[in-house]
Amino acid sequence: MNPDLPERYEATFMLLPAGENLTCHLSETQYRALALGMTGRLQVQGSRFVSFESA
Repeated sequence: MNPDLPERYEATFMLLPAGENLTCHLSETQYRALALGMTGRLQVQGSRFVSFESA
C-alpha cells in the first residue's frame, strides 16, 4: 500500500429482484458497518452511495 495515496473503500451491492450489481465508493465508517451477506435497503442518489439500512 502506498502511504501517499488515500485509502478507497468500495462495496458491491446486488440489487433484487433483477440481480444486478452496483459498486459504490464508501467512507471507512460506512464500509466497516457492512458485512458480507447483509440484506436491507440501499439508498443512492444517482450513482452516489447515501446509506444502507440492514433488514
